Amino acid sequence: MSSSPPDERPAPVVVPQLDSPSRPLQLVQWLVDPGTTLHAGDNIAELLVSGVVFHLAAPVDGVLTRVAIPSHSAVRIGDVLGWIEPDNDDE
Repeated sequence: MSSSPPDERPAPVVVPQLDSPSRPLQLVQWLVDPGTTLHAGDNIAELLVSGVVFHLAAPVDGVLTRVAIPSHSAVRIGDVLGWIEPDNDDE
């Protein structure tokens, strides 16, 4: 009768699979700072591939707790850019 506890681990912000997997990628800039409260779908960073800028969205509601890769860095698909502490106010 009890449900499993909510997953309270930080959610990774990951470079997604894009149409050009072999092209170099760059994290142009973070659009938010650590400590910012986010909603799933909020634009949080910009990625550059083949001269096109893509916005990276927050995967969950919560607070950006840590940035692992700074702006203006080369990145690869699957790299963890930072972590969001999920908002678990479902009680």
